[in-house]
Amino acid sequence: VLLLIFAGYMWYSIARDKRESTPIPPLTEGANDKEVQCLMPVWKAVIKVVVGLGILIVSCDMFVDDAVSIAKSWGVDDAIISLTLVACGTSLPELAASLVAATKKKKAPSRGTFWAGMDYAAIKRKPYFYITAALVFLTGISLQSIGGITIVYMSDLGISAAFIATLSTVANLTLAFSKFGVGASYDKWGLRVTLLICQLSGLATFILKGSLTNSTLGLVMAMTANVLSTFAMPLETVMIPLLTNDLYGSAAYTKVLGIFMAMNSLGLCLGSPLGEMLRKLTGDYRICFWLFSAIMIVVIIAFQFTIRAANRDKAAFLAENEPAEV
Repeated sequence: VLLLIFAGYMWYSIARDKRESTPIPPLTEGANDKEVQCLMPVWKAVIKVVVGLGILIVSCDMFVDDAVSIAKSWGVDDAIISLTLVACGTSLPELAASLVAATKKKKAPSRGTFWAGMDYAAIKRKPYFYITAALVFLTGISLQSIGGITIVYMSDLGISAAFIATLSTVANLTLAFSKFGVGASYDKWGLRVTLLICQLSGLATFILKGSLTNSTLGLVMAMTANVLSTFAMPLETVMIPLLTNDLYGSAAYTKVLGIFMAMNSLGLCLGSPLGEMLRKLTGDYRICFWLFSAIMIVVIIAFQFTIRAANRDKAAFLAENEPAEV
């Protein structure tokens, strides 16, 4: 079923891109060497992808194996090792790719409302750029902390393994539909409303999970939180490119996106071990849910002010450069 959903989504994406894409004009006779060189041969691109993927897999395997050996030699608890290494091992490829993207100075096309945007030097002078990066980090660490401890937390409450497995299946099935919903919301209502929907879904997930009990009502709350969490997951994925394009434009898109993805990946790496550490310090998982609920409230409020400040600068930029815009 999941493969069919994935295949349908890919078919829809390709068909939509074919309808909306702009044909690439042919190179003129006076095109310079740099314009010609930007068209990489297919065989060279394939070799780079295969080699890069191989290096990425081998390096991550080496990281995990060596880190386990070091942690065991220090007497670190197995639960801490598993949570930390799963988080770091799965996030390292994203972090590496994001850091590479952050060093690129090329423009990149993006979906949504297209605008030229400020250059990176101007963006770095905006305080809300650094606030946005911090908020992306806090979002990543909050979602991963809660996601990393949820299964153990529900097991401690006495909820059956079969029901927990059912929750995982339902989440996988609803995730594809939630991403469709996020895209439709962005097209209809824009960034601010769509971001708020995802953030409120995450906040509701934290509160519901923090109130769970092993009862009929508790199981209903667990299922509701499970479905809502799929609408919060785009905060770690599709919402970051949309946020980057909408607030900062295309001029420095790749560089800004790389920084935001790196901050998100760092949050994902630290989330699970932080959640487990808080549980060990307090002796109760619930404190984690309420703590990250408070953090999410701060993130929601701060993001609204950040978007407002960025939109003011965007409106001023567009007004000044309106004759030059296509």
